[in-house]
Amino acid sequence: MISCCYFILGACLASFAGLVGFRLDTCETPWAPRRSYCDHCHCQLRCWQLIPILGWLLQRGRCIHCQAPISPFFAGNRSLRWSRGHPAMW
Repeated sequence: MISCCYFILGACLASFAGLVGFRLDTCETPWAPRRSYCDHCHCQLRCWQLIPILGWLLQRGRCIHCQAPISPFFAGNRSLRWSRGHPAMW
């Protein structure tokens, strides 16, 4: 149970860190626009699409609006960051 909580917390923190890094790199502020959007069609993402890893899997790696592929890097990045920071891995 504790591992599951660590996984969820780590994935959420990794997702937020990735968002901040991406938005700062593109000269956007992390808090504006308020919601995440598809990089290709700029449609605002729904709440269930923002769940780290699970949202990517449920969408089958594609935007539900324009069918543009979503890089597996985003889901893999969250998994890798979780595994590197998980206390059981030490």
